[in-house]
Amino acid sequence: MRKIALLAFAAIGLYSCQPSNSFTIKGDVTGAPNQTVYLLKIDENQPKPIDSVQIENGKFAFEGIVEQPEIYVLQFGKQDKTIALFIEAGKIDIKANFDSLQAATIKGSKAHDLMMGYSDKLGEYQTRMEAVSAKFQEAYYNGTLTAENEAALRAEYEVISKELGTYILGFVNQNLTSVVAPYIIANQLADTMDIVRLENLAASIKAPASETVYAKDLNERIAKQKKIAVGQPAPEITLPDPDGNMISLSSLRGKYVLIDFWAAWCGPCKMQGTIIENLAKEVTDDQAKFCKVNVDEEGQLAATFGVQSIPTLLFYKDGKVIDKAVGVRDANALKRALGI
Repeated sequence: MRKIALLAFAAIGLYSCQPSNSFTIKGDVTGAPNQTVYLLKIDENQPKPIDSVQIENGKFAFEGIVEQPEIYVLQFGKQDKTIALFIEAGKIDIKANFDSLQAATIKGSKAHDLMMGYSDKLGEYQTRMEAVSAKFQEAYYNGTLTAENEAALRAEYEVISKELGTYILGFVNQNLTSVVAPYIIANQLADTMDIVRLENLAASIKAPASETVYAKDLNERIAKQKKIAVGQPAPEITLPDPDGNMISLSSLRGKYVLIDFWAAWCGPCKMQGTIIENLAKEVTDDQAKFCKVNVDEEGQLAATFGVQSIPTLLFYKDGKVIDKAVGVRDANALKRALGI
């Protein structure tokens, strides 16, 4: 009996020696071919492979060490088939269908659960905003967009946008100890808040979230935001105007300059672009100069300006930032910022 007790005690001792920051992932993917699954870690916004295993009959497993909850990606073969998740210490179970990996059920990660609940609510707001943007585009291209209708659509969009901002800020303030807080602030609030509010919000993050890579990333983004804060000098760079002509920003001293950061896939960007194009027809080169930066084609240029969200508008005069806007702004708001 004493021997059995000693063996049991030894087993407990061995079990307790397992690292407290170890994780295991067990996956069961219906319909998955027997292929390689890669575990990718997001490092400086780029996925980097750190491990791989073979799927057998839809099942696979990973194990390793994680210092803190972080976002990883499971990539199935060389295809564009992925599952993104927060990995943290403990046992994580994944069940999915190979044809609908984004609907995977993931259990065992509190950070992932929290992030998914947030993302679902975020998706509801984004769907509403995209619907308004689609109405605007349809009316514009059909030639049925009246001034009254345009104003109503802009007002509707702004209401949803403000509701979204209130939800995001409330969610962050309720989860200041979670890793998702600095992640959300860095990726979704850093561009829309003035620098003082942003610094105060970042300072309110509590341990252990304040010790994560996302808190570090947030602080780095704040440093970038300070470079384009009102009153800061413009960088010495060359930008394309709406006609594709390259213009040195320093050559436009003495003029108001509006820089529009956009992308072809961005619905709100198209709405904002239409407003800017119409305004440009009313304004002479002596009054203001308009430049456009496609963030997909000029990613480094967007990074130079610290742009994380689109549409983003930067306003310059005499080589310094005089205003900044994220999201759609109507013609009157643009005119005020440009002193017109």
